[in-house]
Amino acid sequence: MKYANIIFIQSVFSHTQEHEGIYEVWDSLCTWPNEEDEKRLFHYLEQWDYGRHSEDEISTEPGAGSGDTVRKFGDYILTYNTKLGYAGLERILSEMPVI
Repeated sequence: MKYANIIFIQSVFSHTQEHEGIYEVWDSLCTWPNEEDEKRLFHYLEQWDYGRHSEDEISTEPGAGSGDTVRKFGDYILTYNTKLGYAGLERILSEMPVI
Protein backbone atom coordinates (compact mmCIF):
# COMPACT_ATOMS: atom_id res chain seq x y z
CA MET A 1 0.00 0.00 0.00
CA LYS A 2 1.14 3.56 -0.69
CA TYR A 3 0.38 6.78 1.13
CA ALA A 4 0.42 10.37 -0.17
CA ASN A 5 1.33 13.07 2.32
CA ILE A 6 -1.33 15.78 2.11
CA ILE A 7 -0.22 18.12 4.90
CA PHE A 8 1.92 18.03 8.02
CA ILE A 9 1.71 20.89 10.50
CA GLN A 10 4.68 20.87 12.86
CA SER A 11 3.38 23.47 15.30
CA VAL A 12 -0.41 23.28 15.32
CA PHE A 13 -0.75 25.85 18.09
CA SER A 14 1.06 28.51 16.03
CA HIS A 15 -0.91 27.53 12.94
CA THR A 16 -4.28 27.64 14.70
CA GLN A 17 -3.77 31.23 15.77
CA GLU A 18 -3.79 32.19 12.08
CA HIS A 19 -6.87 30.14 11.16
CA GLU A 20 -10.22 30.96 12.69
CA GLY A 21 -12.12 28.09 14.28
CA ILE A 22 -9.41 25.46 14.37
CA TYR A 23 -7.92 26.80 17.60
CA GLU A 24 -10.95 25.60 19.58
CA VAL A 25 -10.76 22.16 17.96
CA TRP A 26 -7.07 21.76 18.82
CA ASP A 27 -7.56 23.08 22.34
CA SER A 28 -10.40 20.60 22.87
CA LEU A 29 -8.33 17.69 21.54
CA CYS A 30 -5.50 18.62 23.90
CA THR A 31 -7.88 18.73 26.86
CA TRP A 32 -10.40 16.00 26.11
CA PRO A 33 -9.91 14.08 22.83
CA ASN A 34 -13.20 13.16 21.17
CA GLU A 35 -14.47 11.84 17.85
CA GLU A 36 -16.31 15.01 16.87
CA ASP A 37 -13.20 17.19 17.19
CA GLU A 38 -11.12 14.57 15.35
CA LYS A 39 -13.61 14.81 12.46
CA ARG A 40 -13.38 18.60 12.53
CA LEU A 41 -9.57 18.42 12.45
CA PHE A 42 -9.75 15.95 9.56
CA HIS A 43 -12.07 18.21 7.53
CA TYR A 44 -9.84 21.20 8.25
CA LEU A 45 -6.72 19.38 6.99
CA GLU A 46 -8.57 17.86 4.04
CA GLN A 47 -8.76 21.26 2.34
CA TRP A 48 -5.08 20.86 1.37
CA ASP A 49 -5.76 17.74 -0.71
CA TYR A 50 -5.64 18.98 -4.28
CA GLY A 51 -5.86 15.48 -5.75
CA ARG A 52 -2.30 15.46 -7.08
CA HIS A 53 1.04 14.70 -5.52
CA SER A 54 4.66 14.36 -6.52
CA GLU A 55 6.69 11.20 -6.18
CA ASP A 56 8.58 12.58 -3.15
CA GLU A 57 5.26 12.93 -1.27
CA ILE A 58 4.54 9.18 -1.54
CA SER A 59 5.67 6.57 0.97
CA THR A 60 5.09 2.86 1.50
CA GLU A 61 4.44 3.29 5.23
CA PRO A 62 2.09 5.65 7.02
CA GLY A 63 3.87 8.53 8.75
CA ALA A 64 2.54 7.89 12.26
CA GLY A 65 4.91 7.80 15.21
CA SER A 66 4.64 5.53 18.24
CA GLY A 67 2.96 8.16 20.44
CA ASP A 68 0.56 9.48 17.81
CA THR A 69 -3.19 9.20 17.74
CA VAL A 70 -4.21 7.70 14.39
CA ARG A 71 -7.70 7.73 12.91
CA LYS A 72 -8.92 6.49 9.53
CA PHE A 73 -11.53 8.48 7.62
CA GLY A 74 -12.37 6.71 4.35
CA ASP A 75 -9.21 6.81 2.23
CA TYR A 76 -7.44 9.17 4.64
CA ILE A 77 -5.29 8.70 7.72
CA LEU A 78 -5.32 11.49 10.28
CA THR A 79 -2.36 11.56 12.64
CA TYR A 80 -1.91 13.93 15.53
CA ASN A 81 0.08 14.25 18.73
CA THR A 82 -1.18 16.75 21.29
CA LYS A 83 1.93 16.42 23.48
CA LEU A 84 4.31 17.27 20.63
CA GLY A 85 1.87 19.65 18.92
CA TYR A 86 1.67 18.32 15.39
CA ALA A 87 -0.97 16.96 13.02
CA GLY A 88 -0.87 15.40 9.59
CA LEU A 89 -3.07 13.92 6.93
CA GLU A 90 -2.25 11.25 4.38
CA ARG A 91 -4.33 9.72 1.61
CA ILE A 92 -4.25 5.99 1.01
CA LEU A 93 -3.53 5.48 -2.67
CA SER A 94 -5.31 2.80 -4.65
CA GLU A 95 -2.87 0.46 -6.28
CA MET A 96 -3.59 -0.36 -9.88
CA PRO A 97 -3.81 -4.10 -10.52
CA VAL A 98 -1.00 -5.55 -12.60
CA ILE A 99 -2.35 -7.16 -15.79
